[in-house]
Amino acid sequence: MNKREKILFGATALLGTVLGISIHEGVKQKKQLNEVNDRSKQLLNKLKSQEAELLQKRGNMHFIKNCLAIIKSFAEDAENSSDKEEYLQNVSRANKNSIRSIELVHPLLEHLTYATHNTSSTLFQELKHLKVFMEFVKIRSVEDCHIKYSLHDNVKPYIKHNICCCVLTEILENAFTHSYITDADNTIEIEAKIADDNFLVYTVSNPIYKSKRNKQSSQLGGLGLKNLRERLSLFYQNEFEISCTEDKSRYEFKLIVKLFK
Repeated sequence: MNKREKILFGATALLGTVLGISIHEGVKQKKQLNEVNDRSKQLLNKLKSQEAELLQKRGNMHFIKNCLAIIKSFAEDAENSSDKEEYLQNVSRANKNSIRSIELVHPLLEHLTYATHNTSSTLFQELKHLKVFMEFVKIRSVEDCHIKYSLHDNVKPYIKHNICCCVLTEILENAFTHSYITDADNTIEIEAKIADDNFLVYTVSNPIYKSKRNKQSSQLGGLGLKNLRERLSLFYQNEFEISCTEDKSRYEFKLIVKLFK
């Protein structure tokens, strides 16, 4: 090997070493970057999980507070009796209603406890939870409010799909809390159906609440729905849609949300 060949061989070997070191450093840096990204994703997911749990707990407290207010109303009805006979009748009714309400609150609280630690459950479980709450509501409003519940047949193939916990019940609870019951319009309407593929359309319509001054109370800014919007945004990102319509007598809340396996 002559001098020129030796120089060329040495330069080639040096270039190979440099390239090898560069490639090694590049692979090492890429690995470190991936590790940083993985840690960032883990931290972000943990933060999202903690935020979702906090929002669920906040929603649970709001829900429980309104349930307790319903049970309290039984005793208040008895206290407002005009005479002793009416008082005794109302006390007896209040006792029966309170006992039945507490029996129904128990499975409601069990589901809320589950929801605190799990962001989703099956549509079957959520519809079951919804029906328990409907029974709870009917105790308070047996003479004042009717609930019309329509579950379309096309929902049945999707009952094992998953949905964000408690959203169906929270929407109904909000509707009942804000309803204004009159002789002419005393129905809360609930409808659930599947539109397109894997999308649930859930609609709740109720009479609008009016204060003693006949001023309408907007439902759009309520704590319950605000909390619900935040939780849906966190859970579904862009795969859900909320629409609210209101006229002089009724308010309608519609949720379109994707179900997943």
